Amino acid sequence: MEMYEQHKDVFYVYCCHMNEYESYLMWKVYGDRECAIQTNYERLTASLGDEPPEINGCVVTYIDYEREHFPIGNIVIPVSYKDLPYKDEKEFRLLYSKIWLLNQGYPVDENGVKIKVDINMLIEYIYINPSKELKIDKLFEHLENKKINLDRVKYSRIRE
Repeated sequence: MEMYEQHKDVFYVYCCHMNEYESYLMWKVYGDRECAIQTNYERLTASLGDEPPEINGCVVTYIDYEREHFPIGNIVIPVSYKDLPYKDEKEFRLLYSKIWLLNQGYPVDENGVKIKVDINMLIEYIYINPSKELKIDKLFEHLENKKINLDRVKYSRIRE
């Protein structure tokens, strides 16, 4: 844990729920969002363009912190582990470190780092949160402005 504490300000982490289908638990965990974007690893990496910063992806490994320990010796490892009670999150993480050589030219502030992506490549579908009242006209207007096909919007099956 000491190594994690020493290096926690070095990483910026983007977390994704990794599942074949939407789930009730996913909406409960991320319930404050009005919609969710579905993508896959190929779309994600392709959306970063030809000269992306160095970003590593990992499937989070869940362990019982009271009985198990993660290996030491690499500052990326602690960021890729999580306590066992969170196992149902099925998390995939993108890791960006401001100390990696390729990332030296990207400005970082208190909100993190902005990385340009091709959103049409990134987004496979946009799911509407079943428990939120969404101004759908406003969403469609925003998508049209970004030239995103409105056929990519789906309503949650959980609402059925």
